[in-house]
This record gives sequence, C-alpha cells and structure tokens, in this order.
Amino acid sequence: MSRPFNHVIPSPSIPYYFYDARLGRPCNIYIAGLLPSNSVENVSINLANASDFPRLSVPFHLSIRPHERTLVRNSYLPDVGLGWQTEERHTRMAGFPFGYGGNFDLMLSLKYDKVRWVVEMIPSFQKLKSDFFSVAVNGQHSFDFTHRMPASGINLLNITGNVLISSIRYEFL
Repeated sequence: MSRPFNHVIPSPSIPYYFYDARLGRPCNIYIAGLLPSNSVENVSINLANASDFPRLSVPFHLSIRPHERTLVRNSYLPDVGLGWQTEERHTRMAGFPFGYGGNFDLMLSLKYDKVRWVVEMIPSFQKLKSDFFSVAVNGQHSFDFTHRMPASGINLLNITGNVLISSIRYEFL
C-alpha cells in the first residue's frame, strides 16, 4: 500500500489559490486558521474546476458566516445554466466552532464510495450511495455533502474573506 503524499503551505496570503489536478481524487485538506475579532466578512472555501477559466464550476462551496453562526454548503454549475444550487445550512449551531478571535482546524475530505468501483465493473449493479465531501471542524465530524457534479474535475482550492490561515496541509491519498 502506498503512503499518502503530504504538501504543507505555511501562512498563505488571502485570497488564496492552489491549483493541482490531484484535488479531484481522494484527498484530505487540513486548514488551520483564525477569524479576526473585528471580522464582519464571510469566509468562502471553494473546491472548483478551473479548466474553463474564467467560468468556474464549483462542486463544493463552504461559506462560514460567523455573524449568523451558520455554515452554508452549495455548488455552482455554470455550464448547464443552473448557477447556484439549493443551499444546505447548519444554522445557529450550538457551540459554533468559528467564533471571532478563535482558532479553528478544518478538514475537508473528498471521499469516493467504494460501491462505485463495483458499479463500474458490473453495469447492472445499482449504485447504493453517492460520492461525498466530509467536513470536520476541530476534530469533530460536522457534515457530509453529496456530490452534485463529478468531483474528478476539481483542480483548484480557493479561500477568500477576512481570515488568517496559519497552514494548509494537503494529503493526497
């Protein structure tokens, strides 16, 4: 079994852009940061397909909205003219993990359902479960977000907003 390949970016500037075709394969992305106490701006984390730049499709969008104590997930599909899809929200969470002036550790994990490989080998076998993004905050699983479009095209991580990032670590599996 091969060992995962790790790549660390210390103290990146924001807005942050990282282009790598391996982002569309199973991987974990660890983001350590801090929301400044004077922040009123949302923080956006996007896993996107930049192949058709400037038209970005965004299979995974996470909006951290500390003033609402809400995490919003979505996807953006410009190619089919659908634009932003229906939001999924964690609203007014008890113990909201992204407080002003507080540190956070966020893990984004791109998962592929193992059943998918069986489905591809046996076409008559019906798919039971979708591929998904799994998100953990401060070591606790927060939610899963089912793929709404193929994640295999993801090649860009983009972070915007008023946030201080101390490190980003990529673990390509």
